[in-house]
Amino acid sequence: MTIEEICRKYWIIDYTINSDGSIDYDGDLNLGSNNLTKLPLKFNKVSGYFSCGKNKLTSLEGCPKVVGGNFDCSNNKLTSLEGGPKEVGGSFDCGDNKLTDLKGCPKEIGGSLICYSNKITSLEFYPEKISGVFKFYHNPIDSLFYSFKPDLDIIKAFNSFRILKDGTVNLKRLKYLMTSFNKQNLDIYQIKKHYQLI
Repeated sequence: MTIEEICRKYWIIDYTINSDGSIDYDGDLNLGSNNLTKLPLKFNKVSGYFSCGKNKLTSLEGCPKVVGGNFDCSNNKLTSLEGGPKEVGGSFDCGDNKLTDLKGCPKEIGGSLICYSNKITSLEFYPEKISGVFKFYHNPIDSLFYSFKPDLDIIKAFNSFRILKDGTVNLKRLKYLMTSFNKQNLDIYQIKKHYQLI
């Protein structure tokens, strides 16, 4: 099918075809719940939100490089965020996939980072800037933050203190981090379910 035919099939209008065959789209674009195993087009920029959630995607190849609003790739079969957008003006939702890390995540997110129900074990590749909150419940990494959700300062300290390495948690360093930020509660039982302790 031609690009034009694919656009008609998915009701994509008001688009521009770039010289490399990618698409710029002005507005909100929802390709969710289409039973897709891969994206039907290569996107470059989408000015509004972009959703490819509730499909059967195993890769983000073809996703826009820039999304002006929210980006939603939740409820797929993704094992990596590589190939996804580099810039997201709103929130980034990758919940309910098979992710083990955040590699490929944008460096800056204009809203929240939503990663619930994955298998994320570390905070490596966490964005350098995030305007909203980090929602990561139902992940192994969640067990390290028992009674609160960490902000960007805590996450940066967590990574710089080298608390986690190769699936092993340095308990002394973790306790030091928590004390430094006036966070006292640790659930050792939950942590041991997912990590070795030293």
